Amino acid sequence: MEVHQKIAKTLQTAWQNKDFELLRSCLADDSLRWLESSFEPEINDPEKVVARWQKDLYEQSDLAVSVKLLDFVDERGYFECRASWQTPSGNNKEIDGIFAVHLNDEGKIIYFNQWWTTK
Repeated sequence: MEVHQKIAKTLQTAWQNKDFELLRSCLADDSLRWLESSFEPEINDPEKVVARWQKDLYEQSDLAVSVKLLDFVDERGYFECRASWQTPSGNNKEIDGIFAVHLNDEGKIIYFNQWWTTK
């Protein structure tokens, strides 16, 4: 459970600071299953996860991100994620979501799935 709390902080910091090297450091090199959306194919390459984050976060400014561990069930951590940012046009965006994360024995992410809503 302690390692999942560390991952929560790592994901929060990586997003808030757009620290893509930090994100990459917490991803397993093999057996990765990363789901950005239920409507998109899973990503299995850590470099493609990083590229996706770079694309998605590119225009986000004034970021505020919070990731908190909610529960730990059958070796999978469930996290609440709340974030807000400003778009280039000056619009404020907010997201409220749940992350499901499974780690390997080295504490690296092998499974990530998220469900979220925006405002």
